[in-house]
Amino acid sequence: MLSGQVRRIALAQVERGRDLASAPPPGLRGLVERAKSPVEIHHALLKEAPLLDARQRGENRPSPHRLREEAAAVGLIDATPTEVAYRRLFPTLDHGIYCAHHAVGVPSEALQYRMEEHHGQLYQHGLGAWGTGGWHTLMGSFRNRVCTVLAAAPDAGDVVPFPSVPDALAAVLDGGISGHLLCGADHTGSARSLHAWWSARTDSTFTALAGDRDGWVPTAQYVDALTPHTTVVSLRTAHGRTGRLHDLPSLAAAMRSVCPEATLLVDTGPSLGTIPFSVSGLPDRTAVLGGGLEQLHCGPGAGFAWLSSALLDDLRSLRAGPPDPAPLAALVTELDVLSTLGGGSIPAAIEQVRARTVRTVEAALQAARGAGLEVVGEEPARARVPLVCLRVPHATALVARLATEGVVADARAEGAGPGGLLRLSTAGAAFEYELMFAIERVATAMRGA
Repeated sequence: MLSGQVRRIALAQVERGRDLASAPPPGLRGLVERAKSPVEIHHALLKEAPLLDARQRGENRPSPHRLREEAAAVGLIDATPTEVAYRRLFPTLDHGIYCAHHAVGVPSEALQYRMEEHHGQLYQHGLGAWGTGGWHTLMGSFRNRVCTVLAAAPDAGDVVPFPSVPDALAAVLDGGISGHLLCGADHTGSARSLHAWWSARTDSTFTALAGDRDGWVPTAQYVDALTPHTTVVSLRTAHGRTGRLHDLPSLAAAMRSVCPEATLLVDTGPSLGTIPFSVSGLPDRTAVLGGGLEQLHCGPGAGFAWLSSALLDDLRSLRAGPPDPAPLAALVTELDVLSTLGGGSIPAAIEQVRARTVRTVEAALQAARGAGLEVVGEEPARARVPLVCLRVPHATALVARLATEGVVADARAEGAGPGGLLRLSTAGAAFEYELMFAIERVATAMRGA
């Protein structure tokens, strides 16, 4: 499936990943913990910094970035110079073939330096970090970027930061909402637990829709379950196990018709940053929950709830005290990095990412089926997040085998047996050859099983 030159890029990434895995871990943390004098810490910094830098850059192997530039220049890779340059901002993606779809994601190189700069303001200014160091402006920047990602007008609602999406969901539910809630097996385990906690706490009720063998509940099933007594609908934009997308416009239209006063709680985690989103057309009382995990790459801590003005009027206070500014700075940074794909426009960048990832996933779905692999669902790429989900007999063992071959994937269990779902993902900074290389490795493993 891959030409020799393109395969060479993938193999260069695999070798670089093996170098990283075989290198001794940096000992700075241990040295600092054992240090008994300031001089020892100073010596530890001098000793470890060069090792860390060399370990990250993999200077003894061919540069995957240089090979990609050459391949793109002669048309072996379908990528613009901007897309090739954008990938260079994610050097850790070249430590193997990264196709995992878990929550942590891979941050850009800019985030490392932005965090150093952010914490350096405290080191330099102390309490003055809020004023002189600019920490006080972060909340405004955070709110602006979130509204831009959600295509929300500044006066349509407000943004409240939270450490995580479950924290945001708990706060909104505990803000004065009661009645009857509709949810499904396709939501996260933490959300389903919060729904049960909320119903007991507020003397409310909820209906949990059963899913198929993978836990997926089609949007039509939610629509059919709506009644005039429904006061809350809680769901994710996409199924985390299989990548299937919900039809939010259809659900919103049905809610307006059947239960117009109901509140919609929508978790955007699996899709935010790679699929265009707009609060336009959603119910008057809506909370959009999200954060910097998965496709937004900035790691934990940068959760949020966008609350429509009508819902804000109904809720009690959600939180008190200033938020941790570091996660806010992280999300702002990664969204600004993303915007460079669209000439400084976040919406344009997301549109571009969506177009590229749809092409990549569609090609990967065809390749997987052609190799005899069992793809979960018949939905085309445009009806999925950037994820290929395969049903395999020994998912955990396969993930471990792929790791030895330089491919980072992840899996989800299926019932009590050894089988499960293997998830292979792509992203805005990834290329089609990487997902194709992973599909090849899976097909080879399945033939030898």
